Amino acid sequence: MPNSSCLLSTLTRPVASAALRSHVAGRAWRGVALMLLPVLCHAGQDRLIMGGADMAAELPSLPGEARAEQADALHVAPESIALRDGAADSMVAMRLDNYRDDLPSLSLEKGWLVSNRLAMGGAYTVRSKASELVLNAVYATRPDARILLSMSQLRASDAAYAQNGDARTVLQTSYLSSFRKQWGKSRMLPEAGVTVFVSRTAGADRRSTASDGLEMGTLAGTMLKLAARPMLRTRVELSYQTESTAYDNPLTAYAHDRQASGSLDYSHTFNDCSRLHGRYTGGHGLSKTDLAYEKGAFRLGFLQIRGAEYSDNRVQLRYSLPLGRARHASTVCDGAPDAPSVFRTMVDAATTRSPYLPSSPVTRTVSATEAPG
Repeated sequence: MPNSSCLLSTLTRPVASAALRSHVAGRAWRGVALMLLPVLCHAGQDRLIMGGADMAAELPSLPGEARAEQADALHVAPESIALRDGAADSMVAMRLDNYRDDLPSLSLEKGWLVSNRLAMGGAYTVRSKASELVLNAVYATRPDARILLSMSQLRASDAAYAQNGDARTVLQTSYLSSFRKQWGKSRMLPEAGVTVFVSRTAGADRRSTASDGLEMGTLAGTMLKLAARPMLRTRVELSYQTESTAYDNPLTAYAHDRQASGSLDYSHTFNDCSRLHGRYTGGHGLSKTDLAYEKGAFRLGFLQIRGAEYSDNRVQLRYSLPLGRARHASTVCDGAPDAPSVFRTMVDAATTRSPYLPSSPVTRTVSATEAPG
């Protein structure tokens, strides 16, 4: 009979050897993982730079041009329903606006990142008796500077009427160029933006409509914005815009209409997250003053509109209580102007229609005495 100790040693030797090999393999995998960790982090950093918040960021928009990016695939708002699919380098979306009104519109958007500095895209919008195609190109000269080139064509069949009341189909072609710059390393975080555009309306059938009393127009405009943060949580913005409209009329050569307005905007956020906001806008024969104090769901506001022959003063007291799902409380005050403005990705900017593009054809109907022929 073989020795029992030798037999026990023979049986346990494979088990001990397998445990040893498993321990050595585990230590080896840990070593490989530690060696690959810097490579994986570097690859993630490269992806962040290519499509993240620096190279793919949009500078602060001019007044009224801000558009929040929807991170969810499906976003439902009181006035809009959006379905979006994409990443930092490409996107496709479909949006239904004003679905509660009598004139809803459906938009299809597509954008892609051509390179780290160039993004292209567009949007096609259809609504009742009108459609519009917008094409955009966004170029980043620097991580904190953007150039936007935009072209749009609007086709409308119920926005222009002749003397006899018949609706005419017109085409309006618009071109827009804008440049925006931000100095994030400066103490006052200054921002600057300038936008110029021109829009021309013509008949869809390329025949003259002057004999019907319908005049086509050309609209041109310039917008300038300067902003800074002179103190902590304080933002001051100064903007100026001009518009000039010229109508084709063989009897009077060109009928011009020029308008200009300027505005001063001030906002300050206090330590308790309450906010004071004021805005003054002045133009030819008209001025508007808007002052508001907000804290949580409470808002107290004062509005004054003064014209050449009238004045309207209003005081508003509002308290809002959300009935839906509560949002996660943020540790930072919403809207606190103590950091650079939130940027948009270049792909999102390439699919956004600038609000400075005219949304309706520039036409007018004149009397029979003013119409030629």
